[in-house]
Amino acid sequence: MIAAILPLAVLSQTYVLMPDYRQIEEKHPTMFEGYFRKARGASISSGPYKKSKLRFSDYDAGVNYTYTLNPEHFLTLGLGTYQNTVNWDQNPAFIGKNYNYVAGSLGITSLGVENWRWTGATVLSFQTQNFGIKDSGWISVLFWGEYFVNKNVHIHAGFWGYTGVKNVTFLPVIGIDWKRPKGELSLVFPFDVALRYKPTRTFHMEIAGKWFGGPYRFPQRMNHGINGYQNGIFEIFMPTTEFGIYYHPSAHFNLGLASGYTWGGYLQVKNHRNQHGKYYDLNCTPYGAAYGIFKF
Repeated sequence: MIAAILPLAVLSQTYVLMPDYRQIEEKHPTMFEGYFRKARGASISSGPYKKSKLRFSDYDAGVNYTYTLNPEHFLTLGLGTYQNTVNWDQNPAFIGKNYNYVAGSLGITSLGVENWRWTGATVLSFQTQNFGIKDSGWISVLFWGEYFVNKNVHIHAGFWGYTGVKNVTFLPVIGIDWKRPKGELSLVFPFDVALRYKPTRTFHMEIAGKWFGGPYRFPQRMNHGINGYQNGIFEIFMPTTEFGIYYHPSAHFNLGLASGYTWGGYLQVKNHRNQHGKYYDLNCTPYGAAYGIFKF
């Protein structure tokens, strides 16, 4: 039986350190997961820095342990790290390129209500370079209900949000997924928008909507800000479409390779008080990605 726990409520996969709850099984309570993505380079589309290049990559790696409280309730603890690399060859606001974070999480899932699965989770994350929890950390919360209309159709409702680095964001979790023996259509905002096809038991393919920049534009403290941007704040957001091929020969492994394309987006920079923001629009660019899960 799948425990269905979302212990780290921020993306992924592509959400930062948030494993797919469909990958967590009661028989394999420990799971290591990770991914790496790298964009070729998006050029600035307007303004004085037009045609300058912004290169972006990110990775995460984490471990999650699921403890069965009883046949209907499950507890998950998680610990992980992730990094964003922002390399702009004419950056007027900050010099720092690498941004490292650590994250810890606590999640609980209940199957106690007939035809429902309820999941709650909280995550604390902070930047390890130059700043602590107060100045660069954020905390996110998730409350997610999944109603089983039948074995093929599930309806999703709840909320997800975070606060930190001078910002507060809350979004509804809402959507539907439809499962068939060889495929699945998932339309669950903001976590899972994908069409999947399973030609064999050990392979599946998907085309999905994702994004660079963390779940819904997590703001970050700058490293080595220039002039008025000392200890400044920046956000990056690039919506993407991604095609992936995944290999899962057993319950222990799931490996995937993907390629994608960003659809514009922007980089926003602000001062240390989260004021006087400036937007830099980005052109489209391709990227590559690799994903992996190991369970035991």
